[in-house]
Formats: sequence, C-alpha cells, structure tokens
Amino acid sequence: KLDEHRRASARSLYRVAASLTQLLQTRITLATLDDGSGRLGEPALESLVQDCIPRLDQLREHVHLQPDHSFLPFYIAHCVRKLVLLLDTRRKGAVPIDALLVSEELAALFALGSDQPMSREREEANWFSLPSAIRVYRQFLALDADHDGMLTPGELLQYGDAQQALTPAFVNRLFEVTHTYEGRLDYKGYLDFVIASEHRSQPACIGYFFRALDLSSSGAIDVFALNYFVRDIVQGLLDAGDEPPELETIVDEMLDLAKIRSPKHGAAQAAPTEPGELPSISLRELIASGAGSIVVGCLTDTQGFWNWDNRESLIEYDDDDRYAREMADEARRVTLLFPRAHRSLPGPVASELAGAEPQ
Repeated sequence: KLDEHRRASARSLYRVAASLTQLLQTRITLATLDDGSGRLGEPALESLVQDCIPRLDQLREHVHLQPDHSFLPFYIAHCVRKLVLLLDTRRKGAVPIDALLVSEELAALFALGSDQPMSREREEANWFSLPSAIRVYRQFLALDADHDGMLTPGELLQYGDAQQALTPAFVNRLFEVTHTYEGRLDYKGYLDFVIASEHRSQPACIGYFFRALDLSSSGAIDVFALNYFVRDIVQGLLDAGDEPPELETIVDEMLDLAKIRSPKHGAAQAAPTEPGELPSISLRELIASGAGSIVVGCLTDTQGFWNWDNRESLIEYDDDDRYAREMADEARRVTLLFPRAHRSLPGPVASELAGAEPQ
C-alpha cells in the first residue's frame, strides 16, 4: 500500500517479503512431496496437513491434534477431502501443485498460523479449524443411529437443520453414484457430501451433485430426470401442508434457470435443439448459468425449493437504497417449514472439548 507520495511503509514491505518467503517455502515443501507428476495424491496431502499442524499456532496446542490422539486421522481427512474435492477438477485422484499453491483453501489453512487469537466466528467459518472439524464429526455421529461408523440412505436423509430437507429420490440416487461399502457411506464419503453442500456454488461441487442428478449417466439432466426429482419435491411440499406449483411448471423453471448465462460467461449461446428433441441440462450449462446452486438446491432439497419459490416474500424493502442490504439480510433468514429437519448442531469450541476424546 502506497501513501500520497507513492511510498511504501516498512511494515507493508515486510509483509510482502514474509508472504513471498512463505510462498517459496511452501513450494519447496510441496516439491518434496511430488512424485514427479506435478500432482499430490491423498497420501501426500495427508502428510502435508500433518506436517503443518505443529507449525500453526491455532492448532499445535490442541490435545485432539496430538500424534497419539484418536481424532487426528479424522481431522486430517476433514482437511484433505476439501482439497481434493475442490482442486482436483479433472478427478484424477490428485491435486495439481500449482493450483494448490495459489488456492484459497491452502491460504485458509495457513491462516491458522496467526499468533493472534481468532474470534469464534472466524474460527468456525474456517473449514480447516478444529471447531469446524469437530462440528462435522459430531453431525456424523448424530446421524449414525446404529453406531456402526457408516451411514445408510435413511440416516443421511436426516442431514441438515432448518435449512435443508433432502428428498429420498436424491439420497437414494447419491448412494448409487458414490463409493459405498455394501450400500453404506463412510466418513470420507460423508465429508465429500458436506463439502459439496456447504460450497454448492463452486463448479466442483455443482459437478458432485450433477453426477447424481444425471440419471442416465449421459452427461445431461434430461426431462425424465427433472420429473423424477421434482416429483419428490412436490410430495414433500404436500406432506408439509403447502400448495406447490404444478410439476410441469417447476420443470420448466429449472430449464429456464439453467439456460441463462451469467454476465461473466458472456451472451447466451444455447445449443440448438433438434426438432422433436427434448430439452436437457448439461454440466457446462449449469455452471455457466450462474444459477447452478439454485437448480441443485431446488432438485434435491424440499426446504431449499420452498425458500426459492417464496423468495419474494422473504425479502422486504422500502426503497432502492435499502434493497441490496436487506436482500442479503433476509436471504439469511429461513422459514422453518419442516419441523423434522430442525436439528441444531452447533460446533463446540475447543475449550469445551479439552481433554474429552470424541466418541
């Protein structure tokens, strides 16, 4: 940052030098883990995370992250699965080193190296923090009704709080396209699902849901698939005492949303439809529309569709000056429509868990 005389302060120069030094040190560390492919697989990423823990002030003193603690492998998996899901865009089972080096994810991990205390809000918002890992782990334990360390479709169906109500059609399909153990989802598979759900606007996460929504595995969500998933949305709304739109209306809305293009992708260039050919949604269209997160939510989550369908009633404003601020505020409020989905599982603070081993 320069002053009015185009001069940089010594403090800012020091920060730039420190950042460049850390970047170089990190690149050297990643190079030592490279097998020559320019990518890091899961074992290498696990080594990276484990080696980082003693060097990060916000992590190294925690009893749960000591080498002999049973929670350590779960924390490492918590970190590694996000790196793989978001950065391994070609699904090769390994993350490109260059992409990892400049990623927001690695920066978030290194942010835990600050020697200044973090607020609880900031700590819980950082996926790589210990409270975040414990929050997700405890949610998994709460869902695992039979305590076998795996989740059945029925158990995963209970996922979410007031903001989600997954449909049986989506959950059953997810278990068909996700790696399971005799029809049961392990903790790593659950982490992938949580990461995709909490970062649904990311292209990689849209791709995660797209693989489940593509019933025919043809590379497109066709009209049959749209009707299949929307049918459960309509039934869920009816069961909740709501009056849903017609099924065909919802399908048309989803097609319209997916066919638009966000400004950053330029003008719409929809592929022409042959006479008699039914419309469908490709992954590229879904991402380019800028509405991929909305479409995914509306096809998999009854509460999510209800919130979107009633978005105008959730936004109240008096004048144009207040519109942007109030739209953001009201969007955070979710009307509780489905009591069965209302389960609050706040992430515990580390001090509450000190000395208590996760079960």
